Amino acid sequence: MTLHTEYDSGQLINLIESLSSQKYTGILNLETNIANARKQRACNFVLRNGQVLFAHAQISTNEQFCKILGDKINPSAIDAALLVTKQRVTNTESFQEFVDMSIKMKVFVWEDLEKFVYQSIIQKLEIFSAYPGKVQYQPFNSFDLFQKQIPKNIAWSNLKHTIELREQQWQRFKPTIPRMDAIPLIDREQLQKVSDRKVQQHLDNTVDGQRNLLDIAQRMDRDPLKVAKTYFTWCKNGWVSFGNISATNRKLPIVLSVDDSPIIQTMISRALGGVCEVHLADQATTAMEMLNSLPVKMLLLDLTMPDIDGLDFCQKIRKIPKFSDLPIVMVTARDGLVNRAKGRFAGTNRYLTKPFKPEELRQIVHQYIG
Repeated sequence: MTLHTEYDSGQLINLIESLSSQKYTGILNLETNIANARKQRACNFVLRNGQVLFAHAQISTNEQFCKILGDKINPSAIDAALLVTKQRVTNTESFQEFVDMSIKMKVFVWEDLEKFVYQSIIQKLEIFSAYPGKVQYQPFNSFDLFQKQIPKNIAWSNLKHTIELREQQWQRFKPTIPRMDAIPLIDREQLQKVSDRKVQQHLDNTVDGQRNLLDIAQRMDRDPLKVAKTYFTWCKNGWVSFGNISATNRKLPIVLSVDDSPIIQTMISRALGGVCEVHLADQATTAMEMLNSLPVKMLLLDLTMPDIDGLDFCQKIRKIPKFSDLPIVMVTARDGLVNRAKGRFAGTNRYLTKPFKPEELRQIVHQYIG
C-alpha cells in the first residue's frame, strides 16, 4: 500500500481519519509545504491498524525511542540501562521489550511513557494541521508498543477532542499572538523594566527577532501552547510584542475575520493558512481597531455579532473613505435573496453561506486579492 499526497491547512485530521478507516500500519512522513517559509518542518507519525501511536521528528529504532524518553525523564541512567537492555532482550527489534526493561530498571515508569507519547502526538498534530503539507507513507510493522491495550489518552477520539479544545485556547490569544509561529519582539528599554531576573534573562537570551514561538518552545522543551500563554501575559505587561508577520507568512496578504464563533474562526484560519495572514476579531470594536492598525486586504464579516449587526457595521466601514474599496465578504448562516439584497445594499462584495467548503473561501480570496 502506497501513499504520496499533499494536503491543505486544516485537512490533516481528515486525512488521518481516512487512513484510520483503512487500517493503515506504517509511518507517515510529513513535511510542511510552504513556499516562502524560513524553515520547513518535518515529522513522522507511527500508525498501527489506523491508530496513531507516536509522533516525532525522527523514528528509526527501539533503542532511539527509549533514548529520547530516557533523556527527558532520567538522563543520568538511560545510557547504562540501554547497554544492559541490548544484552537481555530476546527480540532486538521489539519496542515493547526495550520499554519494559527500562521500566524494570526504574529509568522511567509507565505513566511517564503514556504522557510522553500523548504530548508528542498532540503537539505534532497541532503544528502540522495548521499548515499545508505533503505526506508520504512507508510500511513499518515493528512498532509493537501498546499491543495489549492502547492507552485511553491516545485513543483517536480523545486526541481529536483535545486538538479542538486547544484550538479554542489559541483563539483566545488573538490578535495579540496572531499565529503559533509568530515572532516575539522586545524593546530594550522595556526589558529594563522587567523585575523578575529569570524572565529578563530568558527574554534577553531567547527573543532575537528571528525565533518564533515554536522555535522557542522547542528550545525550552515545553508545550507551545503553554509558552504562548506565558508570552501573552508578558505582552499584556508591555514586555513583549508581536509583529504583524510570522515566520511563514511574511509576504502574505492580511485577511481580517470578524465572527464570535471559535469554530467558524478555526475553519477560516485553517482554510486560509499558508494563503493569507489571517487575523481574528470576535466583535466590531476590536475589528475596527485592527482595521485602523493593519493593512487589511479583505474583511470576512459575520452577520450576527454581540455588539452590532453585521450589516450596520459594514455600512459604517463603507462611510470611511480609505475602506471604500475594501473587499467585504459576508459570512453567515442566513441565506436567501432578501438577506443577499440587504448585504449588497450595505456594501458587501460577496455572500458566503455557512457551512462553507475551504476551497470556496479560497476561491473568493483569490478572486479579490490574488
